[in-house]
Amino acid sequence: MIIGSNTKINVFIDMVNTEVLSEKIKYLIITEAGKDFNIISASIDDVIYFDFNNNTIKSYYVDIRFDYLGSINPNVRYFGEDLRKMSDKVRDIVGRYVLNSKGKIVSGGENVTIGDGVIFSFNYIVHESQEFAISFKVTIISED
Repeated sequence: MIIGSNTKINVFIDMVNTEVLSEKIKYLIITEAGKDFNIISASIDDVIYFDFNNNTIKSYYVDIRFDYLGSINPNVRYFGEDLRKMSDKVRDIVGRYVLNSKGKIVSGGENVTIGDGVIFSFNYIVHESQEFAISFKVTIISED
């Protein structure tokens, strides 16, 4: 196919450099995690935009893989409750630094909602290993 000099080629460029932002978010999450979490990786994924020009972010996902150093009771009766508490702690950490609609990292999250965590993998061996991979959807509810 030959393209003439007057032919326009539409190229969609992701305005948010997710690799750079992922490294920054990972650093901030590690600093905020405290003694209960050993962060292995953190990344920003699946950025959705309000418009076709990729200028205004609507939502994105934060994926985190970590070793949980807190306690999880192996008793079936308490296991689910302890997982929920752990997930809530991670969600609070994610909420301390979020992207605004222009792709900049900001402190706090008054203009975002953070969904419940979805644990998509875990390696749990009683009293040995508690490695989890969890994802949170962050939705921007108002533009800056």
